This record gives sequence, C-alpha cells and structure tokens, in this order.
Amino acid sequence: MALRKIHMENFSVFSDGNIALSPNLNVFIGANGTGKTQLLKAVYGCCELTTNHRENFQACFQLNAKNKSLARDKKRKVCHFSLSSMDQEAQIITHHLLASDDAGVQNVSYENSLFTKKINAVYLPVKDMLTHSRGLLAMAHKYNDFPFDKTLLDSIECAGRWGLKKPSELAKQILPLLEPLINGIIAIDNDEFYIIKKNGQKINFELEAEGFKKIGILWQFLMNETITENTVLLWDEPEANLNSEFLPVIADCLLALSRQKVQILISTHSYILAKYIEIRAKENDKVLFHSLYKKNDGLVYDEQKRKFSDLQNNTIVTAFEALMDEV
Repeated sequence: MALRKIHMENFSVFSDGNIALSPNLNVFIGANGTGKTQLLKAVYGCCELTTNHRENFQACFQLNAKNKSLARDKKRKVCHFSLSSMDQEAQIITHHLLASDDAGVQNVSYENSLFTKKINAVYLPVKDMLTHSRGLLAMAHKYNDFPFDKTLLDSIECAGRWGLKKPSELAKQILPLLEPLINGIIAIDNDEFYIIKKNGQKINFELEAEGFKKIGILWQFLMNETITENTVLLWDEPEANLNSEFLPVIADCLLALSRQKVQILISTHSYILAKYIEIRAKENDKVLFHSLYKKNDGLVYDEQKRKFSDLQNNTIVTAFEALMDEV
C-alpha cells in the first residue's frame, strides 16, 4: 500500500501543487530552507493519524501551542496537506479561526480525514536520540512543553521494542551489510543502548562514534521488526556523521530495502550518497530523485527525474563542480 502523491496548498514554504512519489525509493535534495525535513515530518504525521490521536500530526511539529501554524500565508484561511496511497487518502486541513484573543494570538484548529487502513511509517531523525533515551519518554509524557517533537520521541520508542531472537527474512537481506560497519550488534540494558563488539566489548552509546550509532538504529529497527514489508521509511540525512566510505553500503541498504517492498523517502545533501544510489540502481528499481528549489517568488517547487544527473536544479552538483573548478 505504497504512498503515491502529496498535495499541498499554503503549506510551509511550498508552492501549491502535487508531488508524485515512487513506490520504491525517493531521494529529496535541496538547499537549506527548502522544506525537506518538514515534508518528511508531514508525511509521517499523516501516516500516524488515528481516530483516537488526531493531534499526532501537530505533535510532529510541536504545534500544540497557540500561534503556531504551518500556513505559509496566515491571511489565507486554509493550510492543506494531503497524502494519498494507491487506494486511500488522508488530509490535514488547518483552518485559522477569525477570532483572536486579547493578546492578538490566533487559535488554530485542525480537520482530518484518516486512512482507513493504518500505514506503518518509521521516521529516522538526523539527531541521535538513543544516547539520551533513558527516562526520556517518561519525562515527555509528564511535561506538556517537552522540547522534542513526536518524530524524535517515536524513534526512541521504536528502537526500544523487543528484538527477535532470529532475524526476519527481510532483516537477513540487510543485516550482513550493516554488521561489518559497526563491528557488532545492538543491545539494550535498563533502557540504555549498547553496541556489543565482535570481541565481546560492550560500548555504551554515549561513548560510541556518531556514525556507528546512525547505523545501529537502522540495525535495531530491522531486528525488532519496526521495519517490515510495506513499511514507509522516512530517513532525514542518512549521511549525517558518517564517513564517506560507508555511503556506498548505505546506498546498497536503501536499494535492497526498496526491493523488499519498503517504500523509502530520504533527504540528503550528499553527492556521494545520491550518486551511489543512481549508479547502483538496477534497471527494475523505481528510484525517483526530487530537487526542491526556490523560484523568484520565494516558493519551493519540486523537480523529478529518474536519474540524479538529469536534475536541472541540482545544488549538490553545482557545489561539487565549483569545488572541482577551484581545485
């Protein structure tokens, strides 16, 4: 049940219109401020909408407080974000109430239409949350103004689930690629995360290299079946804190997952990662590269190509070519 289209009106920095999605692997590039992270969070928030938890979309952006909205133009009454799959659609419509309180703060209300079938979505943030996981979820439930949004807290909750004694068939395809990079496996003890090295050494996440932790959370999500067939994986900057020599392996993992019916949306600033995905994709792989770019009107538009090198608005390639000229 892959996602097929995003529709936006007056949402964040984006122009009004549609973004078509590949059922396999989508790679989003763009300069800072073009809304890549907000787009991934909005998709995740739509997938998380349930009848009993209609506030989940807002929680992905910490929008529970007054005068916080994703509307680009607050003079327009509606901010619209909708997400459709092959057979159903969910919508977030934000109405700005005309009445304001004495301080001039405008309240925001939300109207939702929900997916009839739950879509299993997983969000991997740029930030490492597992290092600080102990007691963090309990504190988040206690305090309303906790400074972490739902996407960050959910990554801790998902990673803390019980792992399987034996990896699933899906995990068997990916774990052999990851374990040599971290030289071990992930373990949880008293709500704290560790990497158990092949020599038996147990290293707390606080003491481990950032790049190893990045790979470790993907390992954990596969081992505890947070990521399964028909999962939507949203990964914000997989290359963050990773040595460049690991990027071809990450590209191989993403392509392998997409072949196992995991739909993937990633954002990246890495020429190396994007290029490895392009050159290692097989003929039957449905990879779609998206360039988010601004026009003179200040709005963000989406350009789509099957090949990374075919994108006309490609800030990554522009920066790389400028470096080569200087060299």
